[in-house]
Amino acid sequence: ASTPAASQLLALPDAAAAWGEARGLADELAPLVKLPQLDAPLLAGRFVPRLDATAARIGKVADAADAASRQPDPDHNADLRALIALALAGLGGLLLAGTLAHRQSQLARLREQVAHGIAERTVGQQQTSERLVTLSHAIEQSPAIVLIADASGCVEYANPRFETVTGYPVSEILGKRVGTLPTDRLDADERAQMWADLSAGKIWQRESESRTRRDDPYWERTQIAPVRDLQGELTHFVVVKEDVSERKQFEAKLLRQARYDELTGLPNRLLAMERLTAEIDRSDRADGAISALLFVDVQGLKRVNDSYGHSFGDRLLVAIGMRLLERIGRHDMVARFGGDEFLLLLARRSDVGAVRRFAKELVKAFTSAIDIQGQQVHTSITVGGALAPLDGRDADTLLRCADTARSHAKAEGGSTCRFYDESMRRRALETAQLDNLLRGALERNEFSLAYQPVVDLASGRPIGAEALLRWNSPVLGPVSPDRFIQLAEETSLIVPIGEWVLEQACRELAAWREMLNLPLHMAINVSSRQFHDYRFVDRVQTILQNHELPGDAIVLELTERLFLGDDGTSIEVMRELAEQGVRIAIDDFGTGYSSLSYLSRFPVHLVKIDRAFVKGLPEDSESAGLSAAIVAMAGALGLEVICEGVETPEQQTYLAGLGAQHGQGWLFGKPLPSTDIRQLLLNRASSAPAA
Repeated sequence: ASTPAASQLLALPDAAAAWGEARGLADELAPLVKLPQLDAPLLAGRFVPRLDATAARIGKVADAADAASRQPDPDHNADLRALIALALAGLGGLLLAGTLAHRQSQLARLREQVAHGIAERTVGQQQTSERLVTLSHAIEQSPAIVLIADASGCVEYANPRFETVTGYPVSEILGKRVGTLPTDRLDADERAQMWADLSAGKIWQRESESRTRRDDPYWERTQIAPVRDLQGELTHFVVVKEDVSERKQFEAKLLRQARYDELTGLPNRLLAMERLTAEIDRSDRADGAISALLFVDVQGLKRVNDSYGHSFGDRLLVAIGMRLLERIGRHDMVARFGGDEFLLLLARRSDVGAVRRFAKELVKAFTSAIDIQGQQVHTSITVGGALAPLDGRDADTLLRCADTARSHAKAEGGSTCRFYDESMRRRALETAQLDNLLRGALERNEFSLAYQPVVDLASGRPIGAEALLRWNSPVLGPVSPDRFIQLAEETSLIVPIGEWVLEQACRELAAWREMLNLPLHMAINVSSRQFHDYRFVDRVQTILQNHELPGDAIVLELTERLFLGDDGTSIEVMRELAEQGVRIAIDDFGTGYSSLSYLSRFPVHLVKIDRAFVKGLPEDSESAGLSAAIVAMAGALGLEVICEGVETPEQQTYLAGLGAQHGQGWLFGKPLPSTDIRQLLLNRASSAPAA
């Protein structure tokens, strides 16, 4: 610094300041470089901006010095170059010091990363060790049997569950080969197949019945899987055995419930159909063999339930099943079809005559009473039969034929047997055709109403009419109500048809009342299914309001069957109708289940004496006595009486004398279409004497 060249260099612009800054930085960095560890972010924040500024100044000084060094004086130039070199060396030293600090910082970070990796690995090894302990505990305490075998299949380990389930000590199976353990119970072929599957890398499994050391049976589910190392080499086999006895028992129970009737213990419909199918196949292969399906319907069960309760009825069903079992042979089957219906499969009969004789004897066997807890219960059966392969070669066809024959037997009064024949098939086809045509009849406007007058017996004056449904089919022509009403009831078509009748009858009645200015009423038949439709009461109210009719303008005629076994629903519907003023009549009273009990319990207003009791009046003493009794009974209960089938003036006079209020029949007019009934009502209203 004392040489002329140095003085000249320091005299350059910014040279002294740059040199001072460089010296200052060097003094500060010198002790830091000796430290074992540096804080790199702190070092960078403190020195890097200053180093950058100093380096820039020195660069400017170097440029000025380089220009000065190009002057002619050689000595001066040499000194100046030396100074420049010294200055640059100083700058390099400063930068080297910074670089060393940065490298030391990198080493520190590397030490931290290594330490962190070692810590993580230590934790991972600890966690792995903990998982192995947990896994070991899980296997030891597993509810399933766990065995571990070496690559040759010899058992090396068994958890305590093995001894708990089987009763065999673990020590007795160690070293023994899987498949030969005392609980395995595999034969040579099964063991060979097991090892073939395992050798192919498959998981082998099966469920089998085994036995404990005490020879107690149990079911176990076994799974064996190969275990391989990271190189894919087989090292062990793991065997898992589960005691599935409870599940097997539950499955067996479900299977029995699915195939056997819970109440009687007899096969149910499903098992019967399976057996029937097998028997039909066998019959096809046997020469001259006959098999038969008998469809048995028990009569009187409802009466027993109503009288003694359903528990008693259940015991009766069990007794009936036992009586049926007593009648069959060792190749036959009795099954409960459902409710009060049973199926009998008769196998390997020699001829049709033998089957028919058996069916007749079966019906006869139920003419004697059945003893239920000391109570003698009388019942009867109706039997329908079908023969295989004569009537069908599959179970469904045979069942349909037997059911059809049973229906015909019931229609004949029951307590008999009928076998399927070709005439039944023709009638079944006719019914199918009728059903098909009936389903579109309402939409095609094929229905109409006829009206039969109802009169006051004392005066002969008309008080209304009964609406009667008629069907004129384009295909079949006029169809009797006896043919289609029951079918409509069975198919639920009676609900929309009945609503149409109610609408048309009320429309016609409103026109009559306006034309004649008389409080006429309309009697309308209502089926049980229609009556119990949840919309029925609302529809009656709506139709009455639409035609501005009071409730007492219509009489709804119900059959006695509707009241049998009623759970209170019918009473509630009748009460709702009565609140609207609608009157209820019992149709065909005396022909069915006539009872004072339901007449007193139900809100009934009229009873209708069937034409069968009117036909012989007044000469037939029996009819006269029954008619008088019905009229007297109705009077005592405050009910009005309508008499059907009045055909002679003598019958009118006699019934009026008994106290019957109303009558209808050909004496007063046959069923007529709308236009004709209006004229008849008008004529009779004007000609009848005043009451």
